Amino acid sequence: MPSTYGVKRVSILNQSRFFHVVDGLDLDVMHDQLEGALHKKYIKVEEYIALGTLNERIRTFDYGPSDISNNSRPIKEQALTNNSASLSRSEEIVFSPASSTQLAAFPEVLVEQYLDDFGTLHHRSYIPKHHNMVHYPRQIVRTSWVKVYGTKYVRGCVLVVAPPHGVPIFGKIEQILIVGEIVILRYKRLRVLEYVSHLNAYKVVELNEVACIKQKELQGHW
Repeated sequence: MPSTYGVKRVSILNQSRFFHVVDGLDLDVMHDQLEGALHKKYIKVEEYIALGTLNERIRTFDYGPSDISNNSRPIKEQALTNNSASLSRSEEIVFSPASSTQLAAFPEVLVEQYLDDFGTLHHRSYIPKHHNMVHYPRQIVRTSWVKVYGTKYVRGCVLVVAPPHGVPIFGKIEQILIVGEIVILRYKRLRVLEYVSHLNAYKVVELNEVACIKQKELQGHW
């Protein structure tokens, strides 16, 4: 009888301001790139260590009883030819101090080329560290906070998304996108239930409605 695997409903973890089961993937360039893929570059291109020396150290290393079943395998010479040029260009973009939406598009092509070559060369699917690199372009153009002219916008913050004509229209920031010089705020709508006079605040309820607005289109300063 066939089975279906995956997320069947909205996870309660998504209610956290700091994590999302889909968008909360924690990327680590040290493990994904430097250790997971680019070590081949440092052997073949930079020549920091000879392949024979490295393989000898891999074979003779004392992994101990806990890691012996998960020990490293010697690296084949043909594996070092696996698209090191694409990896080098991707590395320059990922580690650059500044980026843009246009620049973030290049790693997507470079990583796709690398993974295709990896499967052809090794006749197997790529490892999870390699798959994580697929998400880098999206993470480059996304952020959890941004400051514009002294005002800091953070995921989870509530702001006025439309000029108030009587009762203001609120939205809670769910996601922040930066496209070139444009800051886009993806928010969840909030419905005002009542005004609490002794707190000088509005009582609201969260709706299952999502919309987007450019930061420069915000007009409320409440």
